[in-house]
Amino acid sequence: MDPRVALTLAAITYRGCNLNLSDTHSRDLAQTEMTRCLQTFSPVRDSWEIVWGPAGFRPGIIGLDASAMYVARMTKAPGDVAISIRGTNFFSITDWLSNLLIDQRPWTHGDPATVTNVKISASTAIGLHILQRLRSTPRLTATTNESFWRDAASWVSAHEARLGYALLRLVAQGPGVPADRGLLSAITSWVQNMHGNGLSAEMLELVHRLDAAVTQSSVCTIDEVALIEQVERAQDRFPDGISLLDFLRSLIAHESGSVNIHVVGHSKGGPLAAALGLWLADTQGTAAASAEQWDPNHHACISLHTFAAPTPGNSEFAAHLGKQTAYAYRLGNSLDIVPHVWNAKEAANIPALYNGELKILGSLIDTLMPVLERLDYQHEVAAQPWPASLPENLALPAQIAFQHLDAYLRKLDLLGEMNFASLFKPVS
Repeated sequence: MDPRVALTLAAITYRGCNLNLSDTHSRDLAQTEMTRCLQTFSPVRDSWEIVWGPAGFRPGIIGLDASAMYVARMTKAPGDVAISIRGTNFFSITDWLSNLLIDQRPWTHGDPATVTNVKISASTAIGLHILQRLRSTPRLTATTNESFWRDAASWVSAHEARLGYALLRLVAQGPGVPADRGLLSAITSWVQNMHGNGLSAEMLELVHRLDAAVTQSSVCTIDEVALIEQVERAQDRFPDGISLLDFLRSLIAHESGSVNIHVVGHSKGGPLAAALGLWLADTQGTAAASAEQWDPNHHACISLHTFAAPTPGNSEFAAHLGKQTAYAYRLGNSLDIVPHVWNAKEAANIPALYNGELKILGSLIDTLMPVLERLDYQHEVAAQPWPASLPENLALPAQIAFQHLDAYLRKLDLLGEMNFASLFKPVS
């Protein structure tokens, strides 16, 4: 797959992230907007169509989706499909905090004799469990209170410019959400040590609230079994929906020509794409008795495209993925913080980014280094060449955001058609 096509398909997942895909009307709105993007953006214009999804899941009764995915198919090559997985939902506090779950889980798919030491992050494992259970529903035009959606979209738009600061405030003040006690404790301890270095009163208030939250076990633990049950109950609202595996089984059964499955993702969608792609490869031709078997004759070829992705698992995970998938492409910007995280060697380079503007993070990274070295996080494949260049002439927060998304779009000559602001602009 052309990387320009892959990044475009991945970027489209961010459209409608202010909506709640657990609701049929929101799914309808999101699908309409994503279809418009497929008909507009030049790399995919009128050559791809949505055939599954978008589907998503919201943990809890309130809040926004923390997981989302859709499948598109080439109109002139029906056997070519792309599974596009959304990265972090910029508007979801729960989704932001889920990225901090860096303790590891064993890989439970494939031949047990060959995956003994394969591990992935808890964040990726939980995200994969959710994606495995999502169901796509036929397109519905449900009635709803249109003024509610207009008001919600207006509220998000009005706060978009202040969202970075608002997120920090909301993390501290919002309801209890899953978090990693060890990592959050290290962060709050480090920030508290900066008390004498000119922190604002607002930042100090944030620290005190975050520290209080960290000490509450109800906030800092996550019952994964209960979460999976919640996902399944949420999907039971769509009794006529089909899972991703059922969709792929139908594709294999009805497609006589070649079948190419491209799994794509940006940011958090990258490790989730790696995990989902490996899951498909490991279950493709498993024993007939397995409920996960979907392609017993290995008719499909699985490839992977990730952008701006953090590490999904340990070195054994990377090695296993290399053996199981046909092709893996990773694009990582050397000025982007996110691909540096969790890998010990790359994390050590973060303080030197942006001409040393992040040197304040040095003590935090030093604190985390023994943990990162023990976990042995590795990227699933080497990154494509991207020579380092001078940072943009932007304030640091804008610089970080630019290097994480817009820089990739510019690298692949897509920035004129889409950018951070347009992709995250609320859909109403």
